[in-house]
Amino acid sequence: MAINRANVAAQIMEHLCTCPEHGYSQPGRYGTSGYCDVATDAGTIRVKKGDRDCSSAVCEAWEYALKGTPYKGAITRYHTTYDMRSLFCGTGLFSWEPMSFMACRGDVYLDESAHTAMCFQNDASADVLGEFSIAETGDIDGEPGDQTGWESSVHGYYEAWDGILHYNGGGRRRRGFASNPCRRRHG
Repeated sequence: MAINRANVAAQIMEHLCTCPEHGYSQPGRYGTSGYCDVATDAGTIRVKKGDRDCSSAVCEAWEYALKGTPYKGAITRYHTTYDMRSLFCGTGLFSWEPMSFMACRGDVYLDESAHTAMCFQNDASADVLGEFSIAETGDIDGEPGDQTGWESSVHGYYEAWDGILHYNGGGRRRRGFASNPCRRRHG
């Protein structure tokens, strides 16, 4: 049975956004020591404790979601909003969609010059995203972990994006890969 990798990425990002071990930092954006075990549809995944920023969190969630697939290593946490569009679309697993497209679970909202977040839910009942925003100091760095409950968060959608990196399962389909079944557009 094929694993929905978009759901795995969302499961990892949900952990990063809700576990108090993970706060916001640009200088410390790759985590620190120790690990959290995250239950996903692809099995338990170990993620480093410590801080992330918006792009390292989204990229890391997709990095782990693609482990064990032919695309392992195609996306890594070592990227920024400036190169995420070319990185994600270059894998063949994602397409760039306008904001009129209805994002799906695991899709990435992207402002190429400044910010990114992941779609967790987008249906008639709610539009929900997860993101890393700001350290407890109101700046780009602070103490490790989420000191305020808002350094990383899950909340309602807001408008701020250039477009959507939509997971489509890839033009270069591989056995065992499930595409994202969500393809609805706003009317």
